[in-house]
Amino acid sequence: MNLLLAHPEADALRSLSAFADASHRYAVDTAANGIEALLSLLRKPYDLVILDTELPILSGLELLRQWRQVDRQTRFVLTGSHPTFDQARQGISLGALDFCPLPDEAEFLAALMDKPTQGEDALAPLYAGLLSEEPTLLRLFRSVSDELCQREAEPEVYRTIVCRLYSAIVEGTFAAFPWLHNFVSQAELSSLPANQGPEFCLKRLMDLRHFLLTLHPDTQHPTLHQVFDYILLHVDQAKQTDVAARFFLSTSALSLLFSEQAGLSYNQYLSNLRLTRGAYLLTSSPLLPQQIAETVGYQDYSYFSRRFRQRYGVSPGAFRDRHPMWPILEKIKQQYKE
Repeated sequence: MNLLLAHPEADALRSLSAFADASHRYAVDTAANGIEALLSLLRKPYDLVILDTELPILSGLELLRQWRQVDRQTRFVLTGSHPTFDQARQGISLGALDFCPLPDEAEFLAALMDKPTQGEDALAPLYAGLLSEEPTLLRLFRSVSDELCQREAEPEVYRTIVCRLYSAIVEGTFAAFPWLHNFVSQAELSSLPANQGPEFCLKRLMDLRHFLLTLHPDTQHPTLHQVFDYILLHVDQAKQTDVAARFFLSTSALSLLFSEQAGLSYNQYLSNLRLTRGAYLLTSSPLLPQQIAETVGYQDYSYFSRRFRQRYGVSPGAFRDRHPMWPILEKIKQQYKE
């Protein structure tokens, strides 16, 4: 089970961590301020989170308020050296299990260890929401950025914090959608130009969401959702007959599913994916265009080149010459406009 301890005092963190480690039931992570705790929450699910109300940068109450925008299941306990009635009221209203002064560690943690746990997929809905009409993750980013902007006096410090938050969301997105590595570089997307602030980061996250939706259209059909995931992971070998058989469908049933739920044919969808992947490989790998055509599933290079020119307006070779380091932002924009 995973436990996150967020407290500004090193001695308190050591004391709580030592007890939790001794119990052999919790894998313990620690955070000394609110933003470190938020970054941890974005990266992995926790069965229990203990927040001090006086955390620097982002207080325990504010962090809880922000996190409840996207998740109502994580179990929180708020602590503090001098808790007030108003803090207790706010904490309980936000779904904290308890609010109390830092008590005897053994009694405190032992009382919570037998509670139900979250499970390994607790973060999945958070990142899956990027494929929906209401991406709560983007709302969380904007809300936390606005809150930090009001509190942080040093612009450079604030920019660094926001960039770290952005990078954590990108990291979580690639972990949630492992097929994304087939179409874009995580390192390239994570890097930010100098002196860019939260609006630039938010815009780039919005562009990433649009790109995700071109690869994996939003669908409420559970089978098609799984089909998209499988094709995106195996885009180079995703023959329609093989995919249909894997999901116990006939090829005609799979075609009907695509036309009714996605608004395009299976072959159109697969062709778009392969051309997108081809463009990515042309700007990120040393392979020759002919080799890239074979890699993405085209045995006939002339056919690949013709289809590529129809989509991007130039041949694969000219595309590489023109865009040796095609910026990710422009790449995403062009691909979801197509």
